[in-house]
Amino acid sequence: MKTDGKTGSVNRRWIGAAVVSLFFGFLPCAGAIVIDFEQSSGYAAGALGGNPSGADGTKWTGSSTTGVVVTAGKGSGGSQGAYAAAGAANVGIYKFTLDADDFGETFQGDSSVVAFSLELKWEALSGATSALPSVGRFYLGDDGTNPTSVRILWNDFGEIKIYDGLSNVVMAVNASDSVFQASPGVFYRIEGVADYAAKTFTLSVNGVEQGSFGFYATGTPPSLVAYVTNQNNTHTQFTPWVLDNLEVAAIPEPQLLGLLLAAGAGYAMVRRRK
Repeated sequence: MKTDGKTGSVNRRWIGAAVVSLFFGFLPCAGAIVIDFEQSSGYAAGALGGNPSGADGTKWTGSSTTGVVVTAGKGSGGSQGAYAAAGAANVGIYKFTLDADDFGETFQGDSSVVAFSLELKWEALSGATSALPSVGRFYLGDDGTNPTSVRILWNDFGEIKIYDGLSNVVMAVNASDSVFQASPGVFYRIEGVADYAAKTFTLSVNGVEQGSFGFYATGTPPSLVAYVTNQNNTHTQFTPWVLDNLEVAAIPEPQLLGLLLAAGAGYAMVRRRK
């Protein structure tokens, strides 16, 4: 269900998503972290908690060894990915607290603007009936105890949802302007921008803008934390899924962002002329 009430063409809805994609194209120019779960980035096969390996740097915390597991051959392009198997016996809750080096600047819970993206694949889909909303979740934000801000969920049936603290909203638009439902074995790119001053975020799926949504909670989080979880406490996980290429970045000051967008437009013009 779209919540912004707009009925414009698919091309118009792509504009907001294209801005996010353009920004991530300039990641080397801005502070950002790209979590690709690869051995070359220090990720060892096994439990996500404690990775990446080595003595230095930010690590994922989480005690579960069977919830979400770094696994070879599961990621985008056949690389390593963060994998949650079907029927996982326990809930894995994993946190990655971004410091200034990871994020590119000191996070401000009342003013920062954060771009994020991730790739998600269902390895299978299930027809099982469940009233519960998810087998996997991605969150941004933290109030010291619980995840706040952005809450993205996915379920057994190939649906992507957000939860704004009041209700679950299904992402229901695909490139054909019909109901979105994932196909197994295909990676889907989810991306958006979280505005911590307005307490809202935008979201797109495979380049199709879904709308603007409210934060789960409207407080001021003291830190920026990425969460990944599998299943619900009372829900059997029927479908396996994979997460890969998680990116989080600070949106630069408006003047610099304008330069980046102008540079991208100029690059596009050069490409067209060729």
